[in-house]
Amino acid sequence: MHRPFKYIPSPIQQLHEHVAEIVGIWCDAAGAFSVDLIQDAVLKDLVGKIEVRKQKWQQVIADIHELFRQLTPAERKAIREGFIQNNRIEELCSKTADPVHYSDLPELVRQPLKDFFTELYTGVLNRKPFIDAYKTTTKDYFDKLIETSDLTICPFCGMNSLKSKYQDGRDAFDHFLPKGTYPFNAINFKNLAPICHECNSDEKLAKDPLFEGAEKTGRRLATFPVSNEVAAVTVSVQFELI
Repeated sequence: MHRPFKYIPSPIQQLHEHVAEIVGIWCDAAGAFSVDLIQDAVLKDLVGKIEVRKQKWQQVIADIHELFRQLTPAERKAIREGFIQNNRIEELCSKTADPVHYSDLPELVRQPLKDFFTELYTGVLNRKPFIDAYKTTTKDYFDKLIETSDLTICPFCGMNSLKSKYQDGRDAFDHFLPKGTYPFNAINFKNLAPICHECNSDEKLAKDPLFEGAEKTGRRLATFPVSNEVAAVTVSVQFELI
């Protein structure tokens, strides 16, 4: 990675807090799901308005809740702890915490949770009900992020330009820890790094920075992509005629 980006507060990050509440409800699953279990008024409204896979998000949440009722207390506790663990992005990068993979989850909920978290970015974050509720878009956040971080080129390759706020559209957000490998942090904006199209589509893809090679045989240190103290580098060049 060429340089980190700054983490800035934004209403868009509220989706991650909503997901934390949903996971808590699942892990406490006892009786049947009811929307009244949701404490946050905005989230309660959103689950009834947003559609995911042609059904209300509320129904998707309720179906997974029913599966959680079949898990043992120990399994639910492990999932709760896994949610906390996988959102300690900096500690995972420094090897002071160990990640949880989808393969570590109970088989009963493994695929439903993978579908749920994979769809958050495109199926919830960019939907009109969420945008209307928080008056922000991923384009708004991207523009503010690269401006605050003084990013004009890709923080990964250090070569390709990033789109500015004056251009239509935006460049991508890369899931630094791949969303198809790691549950629970798909919408954590400390895990979503601005990246140029070439790096995102041709180079980074779903590569896992925490393990060596395609076989993922060795745990390794990774560069945490967030820092509020971006170091400046001065290069001095002297030419001598010979």
